[in-house]
Amino acid sequence: TGPENPSGSPESTPKKHGDIGTNRDRCLSEDVSGPQGVSQLAGYMDRLDAEAGHLVVFDRSAERSWEEKIYRREEAFEGRPVTVWGM
Repeated sequence: TGPENPSGSPESTPKKHGDIGTNRDRCLSEDVSGPQGVSQLAGYMDRLDAEAGHLVVFDRSAERSWEEKIYRREEAFEGRPVTVWGM
């Protein structure tokens, strides 16, 4: 864990990786593991001054096998490493 945050606000705690949490209510029609998802993550990374980021994609479709759903892919966005995890 990091240093104590007296205000309780996650924005006031410095981070070095793109830890943006989750948003269960948001659904994107496109594949979020592609350019749109990585670009959105890069925006969060900019706000946090993060050196690297991780994008976790939860695939709930019944049509795809676990072998297709689970993966790890290394990418770069504007020179910063981004790891995309499929689950």
